[in-house]
Formats: sequence, structure tokens, C-alpha cells
Amino acid sequence: LDAVRIPLGYCFKPNKVQCNHQLNPCLTCSNMCTSPEFAHEFEIEIEETKKQIERARHLGRKVWIEKNETALAKLQAILAILNEGKVYHKAGKQKREYTGDERNGE
Repeated sequence: LDAVRIPLGYCFKPNKVQCNHQLNPCLTCSNMCTSPEFAHEFEIEIEETKKQIERARHLGRKVWIEKNETALAKLQAILAILNEGKVYHKAGKQKREYTGDERNGE
């Protein structure tokens, strides 16, 4: 089994089952939107993820290392955007805001 800590507990899926949402479902979701005010929470999450990677190395758990390194890269990329004072939204401004005729109800 590939036991991984998730926000509200643990996931015990089999190693051979692929899950894009196992570590942090929102990091891969196009509906996730965050802003610089959440940078501190991302810093905390990055430190926790680094600790998970070190635990996995100590225990020789290759799958845990790979999955957490993937999550770490995503967290760091988002934090870099937030540290520039920008909003992160995978779908972009056009998907999250009404434009042109949409604003007028047309």
C-alpha cells in the first residue's frame, strides 16, 4: 500500500493505482485560486512536505519520495507566483471573471 497523509487523514491506495488527487487535490485543479495573503500557509506546507520527503528517505520509501517531490515542486511554483504579488489561478483570468458581453448579461 502507498500510505500518504492527506488533509483530513490518510490514503491507503495500492501502489499500482494512479491517483492525481492523492497528495493535495487542489494543486492540480483548474478551479483553485490563491493570492499572496496565503503565502505563509504555502511556506508551512512546503516545510511539512520537505519533512515527509526526509522521513520517506529514512524509511526507504521510493514512492513516498516521488509523490512528495512532485507536490513540493507544485507548492514551490505557486509560492513563487504569490511572492511576486500575483494571484495564482490555473484557468486564468478569463475563466474566473466575466468579460465583455458576459458582464452585460448577453
